[in-house]
Formats: sequence, structure tokens, C-alpha cells
Amino acid sequence: MNKLEKKMHEIEHNRLNLQKSELRLREKAEAILKKGFGAGESIPRENVDKLVTELQLHQVELEIQNEELRNAQKEIERSRDRFSTLFNNAPVGYIVMNQDPMIIDVNQTICEMLTKKRSDLIRKPFSEFIEKEDRPIFLSRFKAFFKNPEGKTMKLRLTSQNETFFYAELKGRIQQFDKKFDGNLSDHILISISDITEREEILKREAHIKSVLSAIRKVNQLIVNEKEPVSLIRLVCKTLTQSMGYYNAWIALLDEKGTVTMTASSEFKEDSFIQMQRHLDRIEHPPCMKQALEKESVIVIKNPSEDCPGCPLSHRYAARAGLTRRIESHGKIFGVLSVSVLDIYAFDKEAQDLFGEMARDLGFALHKIEADAILHYYSHILATLPQPMAFLSKDYRYIAVNDVYKEFYELEKEQITGKRPADFVGQDVFEREIKPHLDRCLAGETITYETEITFSGKGKCWMEMTYVPYRNEKEIITGLVSHGLEITAIKQSEKRLTAIIDNTPVGICITDENGIFEQVNPAYCRLYKYDESELIGKHFTIVVPEKSRKILGELHDSFIQGESELRGEWEVVDKNGSLIAIIADAARVIGIDGRPRKVTFVVDITEKKELERLKEDVDRIMRHDLKQPLSAIMGFPFVLSAKGNLDKEQLKILGIIKDAAKNMLKMIDSSLDMFKMETGKYNYQPQQIDALKIIGRIIEQNASLLSMKKISHRIMLNGEPFTKGKYLMVLSEKNLFSSMFSNLIVNAIEASPEENGILIEISEPDLITNEVIIHPRSSTDETTIHPESNTDEAIIHPESSTDETIIHPKSIADEKNIQYKKSNTPKSNKSSISIAIHNKGSVPEEMRKNFFGKYLTHGKKKGTGLGTYSAKLMAKVMGYEIEMETCDETDTTCIRVLIPMRENE
Repeated sequence: MNKLEKKMHEIEHNRLNLQKSELRLREKAEAILKKGFGAGESIPRENVDKLVTELQLHQVELEIQNEELRNAQKEIERSRDRFSTLFNNAPVGYIVMNQDPMIIDVNQTICEMLTKKRSDLIRKPFSEFIEKEDRPIFLSRFKAFFKNPEGKTMKLRLTSQNETFFYAELKGRIQQFDKKFDGNLSDHILISISDITEREEILKREAHIKSVLSAIRKVNQLIVNEKEPVSLIRLVCKTLTQSMGYYNAWIALLDEKGTVTMTASSEFKEDSFIQMQRHLDRIEHPPCMKQALEKESVIVIKNPSEDCPGCPLSHRYAARAGLTRRIESHGKIFGVLSVSVLDIYAFDKEAQDLFGEMARDLGFALHKIEADAILHYYSHILATLPQPMAFLSKDYRYIAVNDVYKEFYELEKEQITGKRPADFVGQDVFEREIKPHLDRCLAGETITYETEITFSGKGKCWMEMTYVPYRNEKEIITGLVSHGLEITAIKQSEKRLTAIIDNTPVGICITDENGIFEQVNPAYCRLYKYDESELIGKHFTIVVPEKSRKILGELHDSFIQGESELRGEWEVVDKNGSLIAIIADAARVIGIDGRPRKVTFVVDITEKKELERLKEDVDRIMRHDLKQPLSAIMGFPFVLSAKGNLDKEQLKILGIIKDAAKNMLKMIDSSLDMFKMETGKYNYQPQQIDALKIIGRIIEQNASLLSMKKISHRIMLNGEPFTKGKYLMVLSEKNLFSSMFSNLIVNAIEASPEENGILIEISEPDLITNEVIIHPRSSTDETTIHPESNTDEAIIHPESSTDETIIHPKSIADEKNIQYKKSNTPKSNKSSISIAIHNKGSVPEEMRKNFFGKYLTHGKKKGTGLGTYSAKLMAKVMGYEIEMETCDETDTTCIRVLIPMRENE
């Protein structure tokens, strides 16, 4: 700009000098003429020649000067053209203004800047083209600027035709211009105008970046000082807006399920963010938040009011853009950070990077708070652990120990850290018993072993030591964690247990989950004729015959998994290959290492099995030898009766012999059946039978016994006396059913005192009675039932309206009787038929607990003690229930059999 002004001054100066030279030359010629000649004088010839010569010379000079002037004029015109070109095409705008300030002249550049024609600017006030807010600034400063513009500048916002503005810098200098400009030769100001919009934006961007950096510094200070997440995010939002870097800010933290757990905001109206919180509580995340949670980059929403119409905060962003970035650290997403910013900075790469860095710093802070809380938690656990724990470096030095550790050595932590285990247990012990395990751990293994260590504070202790490699964030092993568990008491307990096991006469072995022997006692070794060393570490099937190894292996695995019981009799093989019969039982236990084990108890039953086989042989021989002569006895009555000439008495005796032989045969068969029932080999084949008919037949077969003891009997069906023609069909096996009830009824007769009665009470479902009282007849206002001697019917004599009846035999009237009280209250299962046998006389105290036991009898000279036992055994085979009730107060006993109803009954 200075060169152009100098050139303009130089051209103007030459033009003025040329004018002055022409004027001086004319004045000189006129002076010469006036001086040489007076008025009316004649000029001498020589003077005329001299004058002509001089004029010719002067004419030549004038022509030369005119040529120079014409050249000068052309140069001036060319200079003017160049000046006009330079002026109009200058990189800055030029405006010539007077003091008003009115625009006198402009160049093309300023026309383009203002998007105006030259004619639209000339003679117009300059203030018309200044942004309204800046006009007062210009008008207040222009007069001083006009008087002395040197070294002064003004920054204004000038408006263009499309109502946008740009930042302009104005510089001026005073310049005199002739009438061509305003008709007067006066001072004007030449103002150069530069578009500094880009520079201003750079300065503003720098200011924004500085504000953001200031906010980041303050946020980092918060990150260092704040320990609570709620307080941290609140202060971060406040700091981001107060630092003038951002206009609004909000943060939402999430849990692992994506549920918002806490929020914070700044520079929002309270009701606006309450609406936002409601959306977040319903997991209705705004678009910016959804995108930020899905992408790792900064999400820019240029126009939130248009791009996010459903967001409760969109109307609060005004004309600003939104930046959102997820908060994350160490692979965990904690939430999102969102701010509003001028849209000119929203897409600025550096501004985005700084915002993203700040979100990452916040994520690291939240991670650190979380990690510190976990560290505090584990530090508390470490400090309160009842077992010693320590951290060791790769050179075996203690880095940290817990409180329990110092108790073992009776030293303070400071006296332990920095030293090595060898300093406390001795170098020899360290090298021999500790260092090899430490080296394996530092190589990457987790080591667990047991050792006995002498501590200065606790003396000799058995310890279970566990070493775990410690890896840093790069997975490089930098040390190890040592954990000790004192197992002295366990070792002592194991020692006692081992002594017990070793001295137990029963064979005991312990196998691991894979079936490998871990421990065997001497009795086990003696049974199989192996030494302990020959079994430990071997699979248990070493003592199992080849044919049984697969099934026993599968049973072992199933048992270890807790899916079945392993109990029973097996054949095993000893070291010499001899078969042994054993009964084995097992228990599943969990070791202190958490692994399951099987403890097996083995008893040699080889001799017992031999005795059982011998017993079976003897039983078979006895039954065969008894049955053979019995067959001949059974045949004699038929042979004798066939010959005839026998009277009634003789025929009756033959009948008795025949029935006795049959009963004896049944007893022999029953004895065989009993053996099968006891061994679980009985083949039960039920069918429909008439229970009433069988019970009636049993009563007939024992008529002589009833008569001998003067015992009356009565059968009640569903609370009513049994009459001929009734029947009760049940699913059972005839011989088994008959044998069972024969034993029970005979027992009732034998147990009853003389001249009393027995009652057989049969009840179908829902009519089972539960109260029968046997006592001497005491009054006459009752209903008496007298059995007739030659009929199966009972005669009922109503004598009162009571619910009681007296049952007694006609032959022993006025003696002790049976009183029967009706009741419809079930005693047992309503889906079962109940057959109850009542008799006078209670069961002795010493027999009650094991009433159905084998070989148990009382007060019978010829009793075997098998009657109730066999009844219980038969009931079990048939699927019946049997129970005994006795009462000392009423001196009565009841045996009740419950027969379950089946679908076809």
C-alpha cells in the first residue's frame, strides 16, 4: 500500500512541475521582447536575424519540451491507468471519505466485500454498511481517527448484501485530493479495509481452546481430589460451564444392565432436566446418547432442536450444537457426557479430541474410584483374614504382609518387609523346602503344598501354603501372593483318624474321584493280601474280577457325582486270585481341597455265605425228608376209608389225621416260603380272593381252641354283624393271606384270658372304625347280640337307644363280653380295607417296641416267636400295612391290617 501511494504522489508532483516549467518559459520570452524593443522602433537586420535564430532555437527547444511534455503526459496517463488498476484490484478495500463521513470514492475490492455496486456506495454514509451494534463505536471514534489516523486501527463488523457480516480492520491516512473528488481542494482520509474474519475466528477458536483446556485442568484437579462419583459428576458439569468452554453440560451414569443410576447437569432449568431424568428412568435414551453408547467417537448433533425433536433438552441448546461422548475406561462403559458448544467449534478436530480426552479422563476417574473402593474392600479383607498372607517380589523379598503374618513371627510389618523368608527360617530350610515351590510359582504355576515350619511366635506349625503368580497389566509376572493356612489341628486330627482307621477291624479304603487308592487300612490289606504300597496309587478295580470291572467303575463314577448309593454284596478277588464274598458300604466325602472322595467299608462274608448255602442245603434235605413220610401219612386215610366198615368216630379220626397232615405240609411249604421272603426271592402272584370266606374258615379250624378257652368270637362288617352270604373280594395270594391271618387270629385267641371274646372288625374305605372296648358286661340298657349255636346269623335285641352293643357267646352269658361302639371316623388310609383283630389282654411292656420281631415270645411254653414276625413279613410281601395297638387302661390289644384298594377292586 505505501508503494502505491508514493507512486501517486510522484506522478502528481511531475504534473505540477511541468505546468510550472511552461509558465516560466512564457514569462521569459515576454520579458526578452519587452526589453529589446521599444514602441515604434525598427529592428536592425542583424538583430532580426539574431532574433529569428534565437526564436528558431527556442522553437526547437519548445518542440523538444513539448515532446517531453507529451511523453510525460502519456506516462502520467499510463501511471493513472496502473494506479487505477492497482487501486481497484488491490487485495484490500479502499474508501476515500470526507469528514462527514461520506464515501467519496471506493475501489472494486471493497465493492466485492460489501457485495455492492460502486454507485451504491458513492455519496453514502459509511455507517450504513456497519453492523448496527458496531455503529456507535465507529461514530464515537471517527473524529479522533480522522484528525490523526497514523498508527491507529479500528475493528468493525461490516454487513454485506445478504445480511451477513464480516470482521474488518480499518487503517487510514490523510490525503489531499483536487476538485475531481468533491469540487474542493481539501483533506480527505484514505481508509484501507482488510477482511480479518478468518483471523478473528482463529483468535476466538484459540480462546475457546484455552477455555476448554482450562476446564480440563480443573476437571483433572477434581479427578484427583474427589472420591465420590455423585460429587465428582456434579462438580464436573459445573466446571465445564463456568469455565466458559461449554454452555450446558449433563452426565448420566449407567450400570451393567444399561439402567441410569445417577445424573448431574449444569445451566439447565430444573424442570427441563427433570423431564430428561424421567426419560432416562424409562430407558428412553436420546439419540445422542444411543449413538455415543454404540460408538467410541464423539457424536455431534449440529441442530438438536431439529435432529432430536423428542429430547427434553433440545430446546435448551438454542443455536448451539451438541457434543456427546461415552465415558469409559478399561473396557467398561460408565455412562455419557454431553455438552453444548458453538457450532463453529462442534466440527473442530482439535476441540473434539480435547472433549473426547476429557470424557476418557472422567472414565478413568470413575474407574479409579471404583478400583479404590474394591482395593479398600480387599485391603480390609486382607487385614482381617485369620490366615497369614504376603506379597513377594521376584527376588523373594516381602513387599507387604497382613497383621496375622507378623503374629507368626512376633515382628512388626516394617521388620518383615524388604527381607526374605530365608532370613526367618534359615537358608537351608528355605533352599530345601520353600524356594523350589516359589520358583515354580514365578514360572507361572499356582502351587499348593503342606509343610511344617517353625515360627518364632508360634513354634512348630503345619501349614498349607498356596502361591499364586502376580501378573501386572501387561500379564508379566512380577511377583507372587503367598497364603498360609495353619493345619496343625487338622494334621493332628488326621493322625488320630488314621490311627482309628488303621485299628478298625473292618476293611477301609479311600479313593479319589478317579477311583485311585489314596489310603487303605491294615484290615483292608489283610483281606486282599496286598501290602499298602502295592495298592496306593492304583485303581480300585485291581481287586475286582475282570467281568465286574466295567459296572463297578461306572457305579463308582456315579456315586462320586452323588447320583446313586453304592451298597451291596459283591465278589472280589485277592492278590492270589481267590474270590472273596464281601458286603460293602460307602460314604461320599469332600476333602479340604474341595474334591470328592469315596470311603468304602468292606466286611468279609465269605464264611457267612458258606453257612447260608449250607443252611439252604439242610433246609432242602429236611423238607424233602419230611415231605416223603408225610405223603404216606396223608395217603393212609384214603386207603382205610376205601376199605369201609368204619364207624363215624373212626372216620372223624381219619379226617383229623388227614387235616393234620395237610396242615403240616402247609407248614413245611410255608417255612420254605418264609425263607424265600426273607431272601427276597419269593414270587408273589396275587389274584381275587374272598377275605370273609378265608377268615371264616380259619375260625372253624380253630373251633376246638375257642371252645377249650371258652372264647367267643364275632365278625363285624362295616359296623354290622357279619351274616351268611356276604363276601369281601381283595387282591391277594390265598395261601399267604390265610397263613398270615391264621397266625394273627390264633395269637389273639391264645393271648385272650379264658371266657372272653375276640372281635374281628372289617371296614371298607370311609367306614373304618377306631374304637372297640372290651370289658365285663355292666348294665342292661344296651343292645345285646347273641350268636345262635347252629347259625351264622346274630340275633340283635334292641334294649335302648344308645350307640353301644354287647357281644357275647350264648353259652357264657353274664360273663365277660365285648362291647362294640360304632364310629365312622377312619383310623388309617381311607383308600384301604381295614381288618382289625381285637382281644382282651394288653401286650407286655418289654415286647411292645419289637412286637413283630423274630423269635420274640412271652408267656407261651411252646411259642416259637415267629407268628407276628411271619405275619409282618407276609404283609410286606403283599404290600399291606400291619400295626399293633395296646392299652393298659382297657387291657386290650388290636392288630390292624390295612389292605390297599386297587383299581380293579
